Amino acid sequence: MDIKELEQKRDAHITGFFWLALQIAIIFAVPAVVAALAGKALNTYFSTSGLQYALLLFALILSWGIMAHQYQKKTRDLKDIEDKLKAARATAQPKP
Repeated sequence: MDIKELEQKRDAHITGFFWLALQIAIIFAVPAVVAALAGKALNTYFSTSGLQYALLLFALILSWGIMAHQYQKKTRDLKDIEDKLKAARATAQPKP
């Protein structure tokens, strides 16, 4: 890969942070809504009061696990691109 391709790839990752923010909102909102609705239904069905909170706690832990995985993946991808870019710049001939 040449420097131009690597810079474009890096820029694509950087501009993808908007979509990452949207993913974060979805990763936290969907499990929370599902847990709240399921917990409320289970509380009504079993005549209890703690299932909703237990499911919300599980949804929160699940969301953070997904976020940690996404962060590690993005960090690893960006580091690989930066390493290749640094190597390409080191081997590139300076133009007079």
